[in-house]
Amino acid sequence: MPCGGNGTGELDASTTTETTVAEPTVEVSTSTTLPTPTPAIDDSYEATPPVGPTNVAPTPVITGCQTGLGPIVTYWSDGSVTGHSDYCQSVHDEVLRGEVEANTPVCDGTVCRYPNGAVMPDPSASNQLPEPGPAVPHVPDYNGGPSSGEIQMRYACEEGYAIPADCDGLNYGG
Repeated sequence: MPCGGNGTGELDASTTTETTVAEPTVEVSTSTTLPTPTPAIDDSYEATPPVGPTNVAPTPVITGCQTGLGPIVTYWSDGSVTGHSDYCQSVHDEVLRGEVEANTPVCDGTVCRYPNGAVMPDPSASNQLPEPGPAVPHVPDYNGGPSSGEIQMRYACEEGYAIPADCDGLNYGG
């Protein structure tokens, strides 16, 4: 039977015994050092160096192209200026296409109309004037008198300034 009980789980004053328990003594040593744990080293890990240079300037980008139909010039964000670039070539090609379209008329067999509104006769039209025939000499009528050119030629022949063969054909002998 347990100490201090009557078997029913209740305490009975006649069977209670007083017991003294001694307190345990604990000694603490301040000079004790605990070992520092050593971390486990994983030899399978390899340090990967950084890819490429770490202090590289940003890659310049195109900020503009020379306009018009002149040579291809490319302007970059770092302030540099170069010639050809694929982008500026495409801009140049687009400008050229626009120029061709602006200067290409639409012809209907009678007239040709340009995008700016200008109109000209259609060179392939069938109602064009015929080619002129051989030249017909024009003989002015000076009421029977000589023209000023004839007077000047006669004088040049008489004075010897003109080519003699030209004077012989005009009967202006000198």
